Amino acid sequence: MPCYVTALDYTAALESAKRALEIRIKLFGEENPKTADSYHSPGVTQHSLSDYTAALDSKKRALDIRIKLFGEEHPNAADSYHEAGVTQHSLSDYTAALESTARALDIRMKLFGEEHPKTADSYYSVGVTEHSLSD
Repeated sequence: MPCYVTALDYTAALESAKRALEIRIKLFGEENPKTADSYHSPGVTQHSLSDYTAALDSKKRALDIRIKLFGEEHPNAADSYHEAGVTQHSLSDYTAALESTARALDIRMKLFGEEHPKTADSYYSVGVTEHSLSD
């Protein structure tokens, strides 16, 4: 049986994610890994709802927290750079998208090497963005 996801499902998911964020900020404060995750989650859902500006804001906040907590060269920072780049691409900000996805690629190459699924994801995103820049 096929699974259909509706905008209502995403809207409900977004409300739950926002509530989790509120609770985590109260419990842990802004600069906590769980709080960063809770900024990231609504960003993904906002992207699915095509609210790219809000998605980018959420993803950048997660990135800022992750860099402060873990430093630039951390898998979570790479994930946040990658996700920000995907959303920047959706906003047609290809220059910023290329910068973000290339940064994710650099980090992932250092951490995981070339033969890793996340590195491959980054190569793909960089290639798609380079193609969009050439149009």
